Amino acid sequence: MTENDPTDQIGQIRLWSFICLASSLAIAVGSLAPWATVLTFSKGGTEGDGTITLVLGAIASVLSFILVARDGAALLGDRYILPLLALVVVVIAAYDIVSVGEVTFEVLSAEANPAVGWGLWFVMIGGLFLLSGSILTALKFEEY
Repeated sequence: MTENDPTDQIGQIRLWSFICLASSLAIAVGSLAPWATVLTFSKGGTEGDGTITLVLGAIASVLSFILVARDGAALLGDRYILPLLALVVVVIAAYDIVSVGEVTFEVLSAEANPAVGWGLWFVMIGGLFLLSGSILTALKFEEY
């Protein structure tokens, strides 16, 4: 197969479209999960910025599903909206990761810091994969 082979190009577009879909679902799941934990206590994402990332993840999931169903073909510019949604999710997740680490409180005369929960890591990783996947989908489809 050559670099400009259409079957190879469409295969790459499908791959990146599926990565966008999986990443969007990871953002939605991570938004519902714990974002900060201390001992046996945790704070869910929907108690704060997780509501925003949940909505963005749901929108990205729908747009990603459309990309998968249409083999990367744009519908109302969805290939160009996904990177913007992903960038907003990554910025929110990065801000919250830093914010969780800065919180300190006293427990039984000792200082304690909450740990970043697995949900927030899911949102961040999902956002980074969605960002790269959506950009590569858009670029590959333009080459196609």
